[in-house]
Amino acid sequence: MDIVKVWERGGRADFVRLCRRLEVEAGDNDLVLTAAGKKSIKRAVYELISLTLDGGTNPESVVRALGEVGQLKAEIASLVVDVLAIVDGETLALSEKSRREIFLSMLRVSHEFLPEALLKERLDMETLEVVTLIKSQQVYSQKYVKLKTKLFYRQQKFNLLREENEGYGKLIVELSQERQQNANIKNMVSHIQALIGRFCLDPNRVIDIILSVFETNMDRSEFYTAVLEVYIGSNTDTLHQMLGFKFQSETQEVGDRLYEVTALLIHRGIVSLDAIYNHLKPSDDEAKEAHRQAMITARQTARKATTATLTEKEKESENNSEIPTSSYQLETPHHKVELCSALLNLGDWKHAQILMDRMPPYSATEIPSVQTGVCDIVNRIIEPIYSEYCVPRGGKHTPPRTVSTETVPVCAVWSDIPSRLVPILIYLGPHLSSDPVLTMKVIRVCQVAVKAMHLHAPADEQANDIFRAIMVLLDEVLLPSLSLLDGNAFLSEEIWQLVRHFPYVCRYRIYGLWKNQTYSTHVSLVKKRADVTQRSKYIMKRITKDNVKPSGRLLGKLSHSNPSVVFDYVLSQVQKFDNFIVPVVDSLKFLTSLSYDVLSFCILENLANPAKERTKYGQMSLSEWLQSLSGFCAAVFRKYNIDLGGLLQYVANQIKTGKSSDLIIVRDVVCKMSGIEISEEMTTDQLAALGGGECLRGEGGYFGQIRNTKKSSTRLKDSLVDNNLAVPLMLLLAQQRDHVIYKESDKPLKLVGRLYDMCQDTLVQFGDFLAIQLGIDDYTQRLPPLDQLCLHCYISPDAAFHLCRPMYSHLVYQQFQLLCKEEKLRQAQIESLSQIPTTQQLYIRAYDSVMVPVVDVARNLHQTRIWDDISPLFYVTFWSLSMYDLQVPVEAYAKEVLKLETAMKEADNAVDVSSSKKKKEKERCSALIDKLKAEEKKQQDHRCMVMACLKHQRDSWFQSKSTKNEAITQFIQLCLFPRCTFTGLDALYCAEFIDIIHSLKTPNFSTLLCFDRIFSEVTFAVASCTENEASRYGRFLWAMLEKVMRWHSDKAIYDKECHNYPGFVPFYVHQHPTDSLQQTLKQII
Repeated sequence: MDIVKVWERGGRADFVRLCRRLEVEAGDNDLVLTAAGKKSIKRAVYELISLTLDGGTNPESVVRALGEVGQLKAEIASLVVDVLAIVDGETLALSEKSRREIFLSMLRVSHEFLPEALLKERLDMETLEVVTLIKSQQVYSQKYVKLKTKLFYRQQKFNLLREENEGYGKLIVELSQERQQNANIKNMVSHIQALIGRFCLDPNRVIDIILSVFETNMDRSEFYTAVLEVYIGSNTDTLHQMLGFKFQSETQEVGDRLYEVTALLIHRGIVSLDAIYNHLKPSDDEAKEAHRQAMITARQTARKATTATLTEKEKESENNSEIPTSSYQLETPHHKVELCSALLNLGDWKHAQILMDRMPPYSATEIPSVQTGVCDIVNRIIEPIYSEYCVPRGGKHTPPRTVSTETVPVCAVWSDIPSRLVPILIYLGPHLSSDPVLTMKVIRVCQVAVKAMHLHAPADEQANDIFRAIMVLLDEVLLPSLSLLDGNAFLSEEIWQLVRHFPYVCRYRIYGLWKNQTYSTHVSLVKKRADVTQRSKYIMKRITKDNVKPSGRLLGKLSHSNPSVVFDYVLSQVQKFDNFIVPVVDSLKFLTSLSYDVLSFCILENLANPAKERTKYGQMSLSEWLQSLSGFCAAVFRKYNIDLGGLLQYVANQIKTGKSSDLIIVRDVVCKMSGIEISEEMTTDQLAALGGGECLRGEGGYFGQIRNTKKSSTRLKDSLVDNNLAVPLMLLLAQQRDHVIYKESDKPLKLVGRLYDMCQDTLVQFGDFLAIQLGIDDYTQRLPPLDQLCLHCYISPDAAFHLCRPMYSHLVYQQFQLLCKEEKLRQAQIESLSQIPTTQQLYIRAYDSVMVPVVDVARNLHQTRIWDDISPLFYVTFWSLSMYDLQVPVEAYAKEVLKLETAMKEADNAVDVSSSKKKKEKERCSALIDKLKAEEKKQQDHRCMVMACLKHQRDSWFQSKSTKNEAITQFIQLCLFPRCTFTGLDALYCAEFIDIIHSLKTPNFSTLLCFDRIFSEVTFAVASCTENEASRYGRFLWAMLEKVMRWHSDKAIYDKECHNYPGFVPFYVHQHPTDSLQQTLKQII
């Protein structure tokens, strides 16, 4: 602004100096007009012109100054004209005419000081006509269009008459001649250029002829690529356009040789893939649309194949209807796919990968030629590591065909698998199935890698990378490829040898992705799934118990490749029709190991389905689908060697969340696999047998013989131990038993009672199973002590003592054996002993040494005032003993011996049995008879020692300072009622224990009062019981009434077993005490 004010008095000179200084500071840089750069030349010129238009100074003087500035440098003149063009546009848009007139006056004299060519180039044509730089805007515009057309659009004219056919003939002969490999390419190109000059040949047509000759002589590819490279030099645009013209102008199918030539030129770097890509058909949008329509068609076909047709009319309409197809049909041929195939044949993975990335996923690898090319590259990549580690010693190995893999490094060590092998295989996806041999190689390489890396070591980062890479291969390549291979059992077993090294959590994750995602992401797999589902329906409609074997073969063959699809339908039918369980289980014996594992996953997925209701309508019992699936699950896991870890962990998790309905799974699995039934379903003879030794329990305690379930029970035990679920699951069952009433309080009372009974039965069944299968030493080591069970795990005392009872018996027996050995050593060292302890005394000492610490723990389980009525020793003794300690089931032993003797006679009389089998059966029965007799003798000796121990303790059981009524109350509440409702055997135990207390003439215990309280309070006791508890309590009352009726039946029996016993002493004594006691007993009855 200051320069304009003094423009005539030196301002003009100051502006020129300012521009010179800015030009020196800017150097050779191209200045840019910006809002912040007010000191730039453009800003200075723009501000000067703006002030001039406002009337600040003389326009002609300003133009002269701008011309002087423009003479400083050519670039500055261009900047000045740029500013004039900007101002021209601004003033042209203004409605104010004065500024426009001043600007036009400046332009009229500007051509004298600024280059006229620049002004004509950058100013608007209307402005140029106004300032008379051009005569006519219309004429100038026509000239401009003609010149532009001539320069850019008009093709160069060649006099074709000058082109002689002889020249092209000589060119073809020159290119087709056989030459040595070391021929001089520059001389060859010189000859070609000489032919062009001599015969006036079109250089572009020369390139076309070179390409055509190249196509017919692919064996000389090195020569022709070198000729093209030297001939075209750095200008490859013509070659790109020539190749593109060949692809687009072919009316018929493009020859394979053109793809090979193009791929070779791309591979050598002569042709750019990006430059040729736009000439290839179809376009990206068309390819994506075709792929989308193909997926829609496949899904519609699958939906139609899996939909049930109910009526004949629907069948006819279905047969007559056609699946709607895409309105767009993909053009053929597919240039991109064919070019990709040619690149793969050259081993050029880099450019082939670029092509596949631009196409829809897996659309390229659906073509067999592309599949072959990728498989050849993978073969070469894994060859070093496969030949070194996977070929057995002495085995024959045929190397793959030679393919150049310069752009793809091979796998030399295990750590190369994630970075070099996996990315290429992911592009191949399920189409690795096109080469089953390569599939087997990849699986075996992964197997050896898993073993070599020791994936169970989480600290090894390299092992973790390989682990994740193999997981990706299984998810995206190996299992989808297995789905496309029909009935390949061998490949299925090989995959199992790989996945079995992973924990079940990882395996089930892979199976879930395979079943729920993979089948819906590939067109071929969508069709495959529909076909397998339809064939599964066909087999399941015809399966019966009479055709299990042929149906099982069909089902097994179908499940080798697509187990999840087959089992999904099979399980849906089993849940609807429980009569399918037996034939379906028998038909599954033809499955592979992988199929069995997938079956366990499918069972677990169906069990965990949140959309299914677990109770029937009305919520009075469990749903039929859950009961059927539980029964099927138990039968399958018993008959076949399937991993139980996932199922057991699922049940444990369900119990943690307070869901009791899934306990039916544990109950059925333990029952089927171990032969241990629920006690409520047992007869009186079976309960009597359960009170005997281990052999008697196995032979007569259950409906099925436990020896027939030895293998399955061992598998169940191993699964519990390996997954560290043996004791935790048992403790969860014990906790759930006490919590179910509160956690399931929103359900009907009848259902809650049944759930409680199921928890109780399952706890007893599972505890017995662990005590038998773990071995008493292992069981004792794993089980927490009583105080931790009750005070830390919050388990009720009745359940805690039930779990600890086998442990206490074992510890007492161990201590007794130790004391016996010590006593024998002492007797051997000292010849004359004044007093030798009996075995009963040694047993008492052993019992006291083990149970005294337990008595101290028991004091903390209840309030202190309770021990004023009964002693902790009596409490612990009552809960620690079992029916085995109190009674010897002589009749049960005799029955089993008689059964075995009868079986021996039947074996002798059998006609159709070989002599060796007869002998073997007789030896088995004879050995069992001897074992039962020895066991009976051992139990009798044991009972004598226990009775001696009880007789030794009886005086301290009930405190003399308390009343008999209070003692009986505490005895019923803390001991009798909790245990007699625990199991059916415990109900008999309680009745027997009362009889023993009475027969031992225990001080301060009133048998009369005990019987009176039991029978007079039946209503209240039964009203608080569940259905199964009431049954057990009834069994206890039956045993008690049986004893009372025995005493009442004969005066002699009464006098012998009740007369003058402390338990039958009334509060007062009559002159005829016997009559008084008889009357009292009659009142009780």
